Amino acid sequence: YWDKLSLSAGISPATSPRRAEGLLLGRLPLPMEPSILSPLEQLIEPPLQYKLMTIRHIPPVMPGTGMPHPYVGDCIQCHLMVGGPAAGSQFKTPYGAVLENLSRVHKLGPPILPTTRQP
Repeated sequence: YWDKLSLSAGISPATSPRRAEGLLLGRLPLPMEPSILSPLEQLIEPPLQYKLMTIRHIPPVMPGTGMPHPYVGDCIQCHLMVGGPAAGSQFKTPYGAVLENLSRVHKLGPPILPTTRQP
């Protein structure tokens, strides 16, 4: 299909930076590997800026649904995942069940500040 789109000069209109790098270096970069044009793209595009937030409530997240806010960093222990493994497959004490139900209403312990470091 792409060969039919090529011009008389031999330059394809579907040429991408990734394809050009493959022609120059003889290989395609890995999906997360920076490309030849990455430094130039970083100069042109400003970095994404997110609003810092303090977490005071842990919203429940149902399986298969999106997060309630844009992804900012590691969300380990920030959200209560509803569903998950089948009942009885994980051990949970009665005290743990009470804490789980309380965390649906309000986050237990001090609020997670935007500047908090992950342990």
